[in-house]
Amino acid sequence: MNYSYNYAFLRQFMDKHHLRTRDIVEALGSKDFASPKNWYEGKVPVHICAMLRICNYYNIPLANFFVDEDGLPADFEPCAPDKTAQLLPTDNYGIKEGAGRGIVITKITERKATTLAQKDAVEIGLKNRDAQLERNKGILKGNTGQMKDEHVVDVTHEKSMREVIEKCLSTVNNLVAAHNAQIESLVNIIKDQEKTIAMLTNDNRDKPDVDSDDAITSTGENSVIGLAAEDNHA
Repeated sequence: MNYSYNYAFLRQFMDKHHLRTRDIVEALGSKDFASPKNWYEGKVPVHICAMLRICNYYNIPLANFFVDEDGLPADFEPCAPDKTAQLLPTDNYGIKEGAGRGIVITKITERKATTLAQKDAVEIGLKNRDAQLERNKGILKGNTGQMKDEHVVDVTHEKSMREVIEKCLSTVNNLVAAHNAQIESLVNIIKDQEKTIAMLTNDNRDKPDVDSDDAITSTGENSVIGLAAEDNHA
């Protein structure tokens, strides 16, 4: 896995629902306009408390703010709080009213939608939440066999898809490794050939040049002199 923050998600969400910076400020329950503007422009990531507040307010999955660059499916299910869970900072540190508050309270007690776009976005989120609650009730009760089976099928399908993706990635990695090894082998062959050519070139340069005509003439003279010597001796 290779997790990264998706700087574009908040902008995409706001553009899709025609939300403005003041709508996000209203959802956060603060008066800080600078931070949402920087988040929208992708300059800085949304800090975790504000991110949770936005997800709770509009009922959107927290996973939407993140991506896995390896493309592997990610499982994210927040666990139920137990006696060790701490839902607020110690001594309410950083929590205050108005502008400049350090910590945004993530729990939503009420939603005040002052714009039509804000109202529509909230209604869509609440409808999705109601559908999720109904599905969860059916799964927990176990009296809706079809819904329960569909849930099991979805989980099985996700697991199967994950296995397929992992196998594909493994195959691709093996092919890339084999390809790189083949290229390296060819490069070594070319280097060896270049060395052989260089050695042959140097050998030819070291040999003296011999004129073929001189060789023939010299051979001829030697032959004549040899014949003359033989005649005189005779």
